[in-house]
Amino acid sequence: MNQNTRAAALIALFLGAGLAGYGAVVEAGQTATPTPASTATQQANATTAQNLPLDDQADFKDAERGLIARDPNLVITDADGNTVWDMTAYDFIEGDAPDTVNPSLWRQADRRRHLYA
Repeated sequence: MNQNTRAAALIALFLGAGLAGYGAVVEAGQTATPTPASTATQQANATTAQNLPLDDQADFKDAERGLIARDPNLVITDADGNTVWDMTAYDFIEGDAPDTVNPSLWRQADRRRHLYA
């Protein structure tokens, strides 16, 4: 496994684990309808949101410090040209987290999306 493929796999694993409750796996350009969150999930996520400084943008600024360039069409392919990572598939990560997703994980995914896309 080459370095780009390995990096893409780690990013996919990280983001996929954090967003697993959002809905079905979709390809770029498709949409998914999220399933409703249980009452317990809604309460847990609301408590998380209340206990974290989600409006603090300092970590977004820190993450971009020293950034030289970004690829607006970040797509990683393997040696055969197959797409192994397509950042545009995560364009749905915008605004506040849906009640099915931990708001801290949603925010982290949003930060990564803005850094790399």
